[in-house]
Amino acid sequence: MTVAATPVPPVPQPSSNAFKAIVRSLMPFVYSGAAAIIARFGYHVANTTVIQIVTIAGGVLTIVLHALETQFPWIGVFLGYIGAPVYAPSAKVTLAASQKQQIATLEQQLATLATLLQTHGITPPA
Repeated sequence: MTVAATPVPPVPQPSSNAFKAIVRSLMPFVYSGAAAIIARFGYHVANTTVIQIVTIAGGVLTIVLHALETQFPWIGVFLGYIGAPVYAPSAKVTLAASQKQQIATLEQQLATLATLLQTHGITPPA
């Protein structure tokens, strides 16, 4: 009796805290740092070249890995965690409610200013 196993793509893990977000941002720089250190010891390149390798390769890797992850979720393994960070919706809702309240206050202040200008015979700009 043989059982055929079908490959199952990895399921994105919910990354709900800042640590996972930081890891996903810094992992490409770890890879480029390792490449730069190998170049430093293997080819005896200057320290400035090592820094350039880390910054350029790290930036390119970050962009490429995040772009590829949208098409191939398993690429998230190279970023340290599969799946983009997920934040609690309450933080977004609270921020949106706060912004709406601030906008309403500003609109009320603008209406009051326009009324004051009109009472003194000044036409507010459009």
